[in-house]
Amino acid sequence: MISLAGCLIFYPSSTNVLALYRPAPRSRWETPGGKVEVGEASAEAVVREIREELGIQVAVGPLIATTTFHEDETEYSYDWFLGTIVAGQPIIQEPDKHERWEYLPWETLTTLSISPNFQQFLEQFPTVEAIHEI
Repeated sequence: MISLAGCLIFYPSSTNVLALYRPAPRSRWETPGGKVEVGEASAEAVVREIREELGIQVAVGPLIATTTFHEDETEYSYDWFLGTIVAGQPIIQEPDKHERWEYLPWETLTTLSISPNFQQFLEQFPTVEAIHEI
């Protein structure tokens, strides 16, 4: 199993969540984050991955959930955190991986093409209120 970690970053005072668009062949929205390296804590991976993807510094909040999913015949574990931008403005740093970023309204996410782990998370937490009840 491959360990991944990422976080939900909400636009202040809203239910809009930061998402990255991965172009073809995947063509879908996903949360910032990525692979947890050997010897690295999940929260450390979140900070590193988001810096690499968007050039920003985040403060990682509480672990919300851990989910597992399959993609391309591989099993993944994904640690979900809440996060807050503490320095910088998001700018795509890896244009070969992500085309753009946006704050997307939570209630529209199920109508978009999103990653399998994001889909699974939304099944467990269909509303922002459900996340904050943890």
